[in-house]
Amino acid sequence: MQTLGYWVNRADAPASELLFALSADDRLGHRVHFTAPLLFVRGDSAYGDLTAAVAACESKANTLALNATGRLELAPGSGTAEEKSTLDIAELRVGAQRSQATPAQLKAAGRPAAHPRLVSVGARIPALDALAPPPAAGVSAAAPGAVAGTVHQLKLYDAYVTGGLAASHQVYASIVPKPADFKPPPASSGAVAALALPVSGLSAASGLVGGKLDTAAAGKFDPSAYFTPPAGAGDLPTRLLGVIDLTKLVEPGAVGTGDGTSAPTIITVVDHAGGGSPTAVRTEMIWRPTIKVMTLGPLTTTRSDSLDIRSVSVARYDGSPATAEVRGELRDFKLSFAKILSVGFRRVAFTGKPGTTPDLDVKIGDVGFDGDLRFLNKLREFLPSPANGPRVTADPKGVEVGYGLAVPTVSAGVFLLQNLALSITVRLPFDGTPVRTTFTVSSRDHPFLVTVSLLGGGGYFSLTVESGRVTVLEAQLEFGAAAALDLGVASGSVAITAGVYIKLKDGASLLKGFLRAVGALDILGIITVSVEFYLSLETIEVPKNPAIQNSPTRTDIVGTAKVTVRVRVAFFSQSVSMSLERRFGGGGDPLYNDAFPTQSAWSERCAAFAALEDAS
Repeated sequence: MQTLGYWVNRADAPASELLFALSADDRLGHRVHFTAPLLFVRGDSAYGDLTAAVAACESKANTLALNATGRLELAPGSGTAEEKSTLDIAELRVGAQRSQATPAQLKAAGRPAAHPRLVSVGARIPALDALAPPPAAGVSAAAPGAVAGTVHQLKLYDAYVTGGLAASHQVYASIVPKPADFKPPPASSGAVAALALPVSGLSAASGLVGGKLDTAAAGKFDPSAYFTPPAGAGDLPTRLLGVIDLTKLVEPGAVGTGDGTSAPTIITVVDHAGGGSPTAVRTEMIWRPTIKVMTLGPLTTTRSDSLDIRSVSVARYDGSPATAEVRGELRDFKLSFAKILSVGFRRVAFTGKPGTTPDLDVKIGDVGFDGDLRFLNKLREFLPSPANGPRVTADPKGVEVGYGLAVPTVSAGVFLLQNLALSITVRLPFDGTPVRTTFTVSSRDHPFLVTVSLLGGGGYFSLTVESGRVTVLEAQLEFGAAAALDLGVASGSVAITAGVYIKLKDGASLLKGFLRAVGALDILGIITVSVEFYLSLETIEVPKNPAIQNSPTRTDIVGTAKVTVRVRVAFFSQSVSMSLERRFGGGGDPLYNDAFPTQSAWSERCAAFAALEDAS
């Protein structure tokens, strides 16, 4: 290098290069200001072999990021006034490459045998930030300052550098060293869908590119690789209605031309006033993919163009507040929940604007019972009154649909059925939480009643299912019999009732049962004798070792028996009660770890015995 040229070092720090204040203009006249060290080449060597100088500049580019401010267009436009590849620059990495001209041509033009090469840029990608909640104020129109937001490292895509945008299917930059996560909230994508993609690069047509960049550069769109698939049942990305994995529902195909008909278009455009100075930065998301007509889990689609998502956010240079509008729509589909309820939707549309209450428009089609309860759809045709429903409650977090079927009193001879009602409620969330389905037969307040001659009973049943998993089960059933005899001078009656109650919730269980028998004898209204026997059983959770805090629990059964005798003679009455309680452990014999959870417990046990004497 010493024979070719030299770096200019600082006078106060001889080991450091002097940074020169430089500026550069792109094709559209955007000016970028940056500071960089300069390599000065001797005049008699400027048009010859500068391999060593190029190697020195390339080495410097790998270790030195140049602070920069301004806007830079990374890919030429398509002849329109829209700037789709102009980014706010925070840093540059500049290397060098040799010229292809001959020394004579270079000397005649007054140009050295090497020229600067843009290796990579550090820039804020507005499309990654714009779908977050908008800032309180617009962007500044002042001369470039510090870049706000996350700075990403961008490297020009090799196929674009060598062959242009046509050769790379509009892909012009890759994000290094690894893709950036893009997980906008569901409200940013119309609430009907949650999108997530590992952004690996940028396209002049579609903006953010997900998945493998080489696949998009080859003109192919593969949803399973383009988006981030859900990790599990409760994971949000990338889902439709918080339930359906979009990577399995969207048709693969060509990457598209940026109209959002295959891969989503998420792009930032700089608006100009009459072709003059820029006025605003506009970020658009458009996605109306081709949907498979199929049944996937609880969802059944009936048309391929049923999903439409659009989002526009605008940050203005005049300092006025940013604006945004989001619209998402899903049409003509059916949801079946736990093979119990089938709900047809003609339309679910979400529209949101900052400062206003989101508007959710839901149009319900056919609603009916499904699976083993499908016969009830035929039953309701013969009922004197229509079914109760569907009831629809919609808010930005989801849709709740309720459906009820009340069976009128049925009387046939000694048989009587009352208060039988079937009800289903489905909560369809948009925030990734599980779909909740609740099926009930009557209720605790209004149990069904069945009477056959002297026998009778009643009860209720409730089942809650979330994403195919039973989370709450509650049921109660009571039954009994009664008889009476009147001989004039004496009368008697006897009644026996029994019941069972069970509740399962989030893995915890509760079981209760009872038996009650009552007998009474009355003689001339003067002497009355009654005997009541009551027996109850209940399961309770108790710690295995009460001495240890947060000890594992076991299930015990507690039984209680009570006998009450009442005697009344004329104006005198007396009652006597006797009760007994027994507890049965449900955990079996304790394990060694239960009996001796610590070393000290075992030592105390051993110390309770006399020491073993030595027989010798």
